[in-house]
Amino acid sequence: MIKVTIILFFITLLNVNSNFKGNIENANKLEIPNSENNIYSKGKLVNNKKDLLFVVSHNQSPNIVIYQANRQQNGSLNTKKPVDVFWLLINKGDIIEDLNLLEWKLAYGFKIIPVIEGEKYKIKLNAIKDKIIIINKKADGKVESQMLINGKFSILKEVFINYEESFYLPQVKYLDFRGIDLNSGKNVSERLIVNK
Repeated sequence: MIKVTIILFFITLLNVNSNFKGNIENANKLEIPNSENNIYSKGKLVNNKKDLLFVVSHNQSPNIVIYQANRQQNGSLNTKKPVDVFWLLINKGDIIEDLNLLEWKLAYGFKIIPVIEGEKYKIKLNAIKDKIIIINKKADGKVESQMLINGKFSILKEVFINYEESFYLPQVKYLDFRGIDLNSGKNVSERLIVNK
C-alpha cells in the first residue's frame, strides 16, 4: 500500500517539476528556509521562526513543501487546521502556491487525530500513513513537529524524497526523515527504503 501511495504522491510532483531545468547538484545543497530572517508565509517573508514546522524536499527540484503552524489571531493554534501546507516554488522566484486537491488528498495533506492535552495535535500525512507527527505548542509559544526518528523522539525538520524520473511515473527510491533528537540535541535521521 505504501508503494502505491508514494507513486501517486509523485504524480503530483510532475506538474511542479516540469519547468525545472537547473543544476540538480545545486538543488541538493538547498538550505531549508528556516534561518532567522527567511520564513515564508503565504507569499510574504516573516520574522517568525517559531512557526516553521518542517519541509518536504526532493532530489529533482529545489521546490519544497512547507508545513507551518496555523495560528489564530490570539496566537493559539487553529483547532480545525493547526498546520498550513503550501509550496515554495524556488525555481519560479520564491512564489508561494497552495496545494491543489490532488496534492492534498494523495500526498501532502494530513488527517488530524485528536489529543486531549493543551495545544497538541497528532497528524498522519496522507502519503505516509504509518508515521505519526505530533504538533506541540510549548509553554514558550514555539510550535514543534515531533516524531520518532530512528527510535528517538525528535523534532522533525525535513522529509527528503529521493526518486528517479521514468517515462511513466517517478520511481521513489527512499524517504529520509531528518530532525533533532529531543534528548541529546544531535541530528538524527531515518531512511525508509521503498520496496519495488
